[in-house]
Amino acid sequence: MENKHFGLYVKTLREQRASYWHSWTQEYLAEKADIEPDQVARIEQGRVKKLLPYLEGLAMAFGLNELQKVEFWALAGYNYRPSQLDISKQRIYDLLEQLYFPASARTPVWDFIAFNCYHEVLWGYTPENIALLNEHPGPNLLRVLFDNEFRKSQTRHLTDNDLRFAVAIFRTISFRYITTERYDEVVQYMSEHYPLFEHTWRDVDRNPPDIEMLQTPINKVRHDVFQEIEFMSLHIPPRYVGEEVDISIYVPLSIDKYRELREFTEDYVKDTGQRVRKFRDQPLLSRNQ
Repeated sequence: MENKHFGLYVKTLREQRASYWHSWTQEYLAEKADIEPDQVARIEQGRVKKLLPYLEGLAMAFGLNELQKVEFWALAGYNYRPSQLDISKQRIYDLLEQLYFPASARTPVWDFIAFNCYHEVLWGYTPENIALLNEHPGPNLLRVLFDNEFRKSQTRHLTDNDLRFAVAIFRTISFRYITTERYDEVVQYMSEHYPLFEHTWRDVDRNPPDIEMLQTPINKVRHDVFQEIEFMSLHIPPRYVGEEVDISIYVPLSIDKYRELREFTEDYVKDTGQRVRKFRDQPLLSRNQ
């Protein structure tokens, strides 16, 4: 089995550094990676079958960080688990604070860990209903979707079909966690307090929606102040933040329209000092919980 794609990748990295700095010959790369020059040539030609012994040396030579190593190992056909990837709440807060688009962090059972100020302003949250999120059973997105206190302040109207889709997605994402106490607590609370949730849950049982057909990366938000803004909905891959956290980002398709939201949000931050909203001090969800 040849590894021509990986070989081309190594050659491109070497030539890229040659164009940015001084000349990176195969001999120079071999010296930095502590391998033989003829092995560098063989790797670049895709003639090395077992690449694992050379990956750490090449990664060190190219100065790859932990996240880049994940991609590098994957291209060679191996798995790499970052040794320094600390999925702490503080790391999540710091990441959200740096994002200049609406973004939120949730567990697989949709408990909010935090969201940034742009997310808070975009979806029309108020201090009053945000305070409700910290009350029992905690900051869960399902409450936002089905509780009238949240629905009337939302910047978009949710149809019955939207709610069916949301419940189906929730069940798909949280499927691996149905044995946890937290999953049982959330679903039981929602069933007891929100008849619409119970009805929607049973409706999904009877007639599951086609998630693939309904899912779309484009999200249109109608805001009372900013009118309609279109976003591309994206997720940070699990290898960056772990399986127990989902960070969703809404990237605006029109920067000009989004600039109004940015300016409004900056004024909001000056008044409140709140750039990242943090929620109940509970541990990140674990399948062993």
